[in-house]
Amino acid sequence: MTVEELRQIFVERDAKYAREQAERDAKTDARFAKTDVQIRSLGERMDATNRRLDENNRKLDDNTFEMKRLTRKVGKLVESIVAPGIVEKFNEKGFHFDSVSAEVVLSDDYNIDLNLAEIDTLLENGKFVIAVESKTELHKKDIDKHVLRMELMRTLSRFKGKNIYGAFSFAVAKESHIDYALRQGFYVLKQPDIVGTEIMEFPEGCKAKAW
Repeated sequence: MTVEELRQIFVERDAKYAREQAERDAKTDARFAKTDVQIRSLGERMDATNRRLDENNRKLDDNTFEMKRLTRKVGKLVESIVAPGIVEKFNEKGFHFDSVSAEVVLSDDYNIDLNLAEIDTLLENGKFVIAVESKTELHKKDIDKHVLRMELMRTLSRFKGKNIYGAFSFAVAKESHIDYALRQGFYVLKQPDIVGTEIMEFPEGCKAKAW
């Protein structure tokens, strides 16, 4: 084999390798291009999904806000219906309240800007205090929270020397929750009609608790 024939073999081999490499590169570029399209498509779908999630979250936030607002309005309605008869009913029990306040904010004795709790309706005179919580629906957690509120009130100088009682008014409640409130020593107010208010009797062996 001559040198010229050997050189021709190398030239043809290099040319074949170059063609094969070009084909491989073309196939690789095609796969990358297809992958890029798939990635862009996936990204667009993810963006669309995120937009839908953001829209749903916004709607949920709006619905939550509206629900809280509606619940608050119903609570206010309960207060407005029950409050006028509260003083009369408790005075029939010998309390003789001369002060009724709504949405009372309890502040720290040493920092008046520090709000510790809020009371829906506060009945007060020189000897007695009754903190009334108005709920759309009464739950056990509301009762437990009111116990803590009573204990807090006991520490404040504003109520020093007074007997502190708690009470609940509500639109709806389970019998078990009503019973639980009564056994914790809270007065429970019920409405036999749209304008009337009655103080429920305590179970046998129970009575109103003074904190």
